[in-house]
Amino acid sequence: MSNTADTLIKVKDTTSYREKLSALEAARYDDKLKLIDGCDPYQIESKKWSTDVGLLPSVQYYDVQHYLLYTTSAYTKEDLQAYKGLDAYNQFINGWVRERCAIVCGGNTVVSAKVMHSQRLSETPLRPWLICSKDGKILGAHCNCIAGLGEACTHIAALLYAIEATVKLRDSKTVTEEKAYWLLPSALKKVSYKEIKDIDFTAAKTAKRNFRSALEEEACDTVTLKTPTPRTPVPRTPASKVRDNKVLEASDEDIDQLLKTLAEAGSKAAILSITEPYCDKFVPKAISQDFPAVLSDLKNDKCLEMNYFELVEHCKQMNLKCSKEQSCAVEFATREQRNNKLWHQFRAGRITASRARQVCVTSKAAPSQSLIKSICYPGVTNVETPAIKWGKDNESVAKEQFISAMEALHDNFRVEDVGLVISEDKQFIGASSDGIVTCDCCGQATLEIKCPYSCRDNVLQDLDYLVVNDGVKTLKKDHDYFYQIQTQLGCTGMERAYFVVWTAVDIHVEEIEFCQVTWDKICAESEILFKTAILPELVGKFYSRPSKVLQSTSLNTTVNNNDNSKNVAEDESFCYCEQGEFGTMICCDNNVCSIGWFHYPCVNVESKQKGKWYCPDCRKLQQFSRCGKKRKCTV
Repeated sequence: MSNTADTLIKVKDTTSYREKLSALEAARYDDKLKLIDGCDPYQIESKKWSTDVGLLPSVQYYDVQHYLLYTTSAYTKEDLQAYKGLDAYNQFINGWVRERCAIVCGGNTVVSAKVMHSQRLSETPLRPWLICSKDGKILGAHCNCIAGLGEACTHIAALLYAIEATVKLRDSKTVTEEKAYWLLPSALKKVSYKEIKDIDFTAAKTAKRNFRSALEEEACDTVTLKTPTPRTPVPRTPASKVRDNKVLEASDEDIDQLLKTLAEAGSKAAILSITEPYCDKFVPKAISQDFPAVLSDLKNDKCLEMNYFELVEHCKQMNLKCSKEQSCAVEFATREQRNNKLWHQFRAGRITASRARQVCVTSKAAPSQSLIKSICYPGVTNVETPAIKWGKDNESVAKEQFISAMEALHDNFRVEDVGLVISEDKQFIGASSDGIVTCDCCGQATLEIKCPYSCRDNVLQDLDYLVVNDGVKTLKKDHDYFYQIQTQLGCTGMERAYFVVWTAVDIHVEEIEFCQVTWDKICAESEILFKTAILPELVGKFYSRPSKVLQSTSLNTTVNNNDNSKNVAEDESFCYCEQGEFGTMICCDNNVCSIGWFHYPCVNVESKQKGKWYCPDCRKLQQFSRCGKKRKCTV
């Protein structure tokens, strides 16, 4: 795309903006500018900005949700919890974000735009800007609106959603390689009066759902894009018809029928809460005192300034347990699964079955931050892709076919609902299967159902997780699904599971036995990640803190290691945690290692290593094997 200056932001009266800020606000503003070498987005010349979408950082929907809800405020030290910002998608869809442009400063990308006011539409548009790293992490944001100092106003949120949608189209794979940027809302400069017949009354949630559906389909190779069907206009009442204003009084039978219909529809109509016998269902369940800890409540404001080593040591003192009674209470209370608030609360911070293999393969020294955040904040994103929707819509159909096929082979065969089962021995692990299978002849088993979208209307073939052994299709033992099933069995204590893969024309049913070796591996790897990464995030938000440039960091003294030609200077940071020198540290024996020194806890080292030692990154190189040397530092 061209860099035409006439479409870029025009800067007016920029020199006075910072001067109007208070001392505290100006200091915070300056801290954010340090991320981009001190460049003030409000003072950058128009010709230096670019409209090239290739410059936009790879911001994903998850990043936007996480930033608005769980980023720590620089002022209050609390999570932003900007739920109002989630509604800003409506502003983006309606074209209130325009003249988006970007520039790279100090290795990070600055993106700015004009966004119309929420209410005063005729006033000069606002000027939000944000700073992102190349991988899409949102490092800082600002807006010149009244709420902009809080760094999570609706204008910032609208700009984030605009970036996310544009990047999703940019990175999508299509047959023609032509990106469907035409899907993006047209920029709106003026809101004009319209007749009622020309106004689109589509609800904001519906408009968002339609747009996201079109966006997801465009980003999927196997789906043909469909333009959302416009709403059918409601026919007008003929002018010649005279309205009868007389309303007949409802009889007792009419009211009873209305209440019965409302109850059968499953609606939570307020009138049912005060009418017998329907009101019994509205009595709130007492919060059981026998529930285990909600891990998302472990956040401690005193830990937000701790370095990684201090945070890990603090977490070691925590004693988290889940008794058999507590596990049963959670399972019983969460049988509605995704439709139950407690299910979401108790999953947060726990390693659930679907994440088991990812936890096993991620580097414990430098774990995937997206994995950690998805475990700690599983409810951040609720985008319903075509594949997810297909699975949800057809799970019950697949279950019915499975039951019909198995009833003839078993005595009193049935499938019962099950909630979140938290492991009694490893309370940081949980699993929610698709049901518990019970019969009088074989006992109990867990049930896991998959409805693959890629072959939804075809026979089961070319699925990477099903392999043929001796003419029989079986689940690969190194696949995510196998680890998921083993976690379900480990948490429930059952010995076997049914694995069902369903399409509209085919079904695969497989019985899988419990594997103690795999379960032991899951427990060991999960415990390491929980103690060294998940707990530090839950307690001190280590991985979702603002960039360390925005924090005051105290570093320690200089240490010189001549044997490895690594000079450690004051104001230098080390290790994957990018913290200063403290505690016992170990040096990687690869002389060209990009990091050099590591803290013992960060690389899961507990004692002095014999011989040479290489960090997890260098260990991947064929020419190196393990071992090392250590040094003792004064904290």
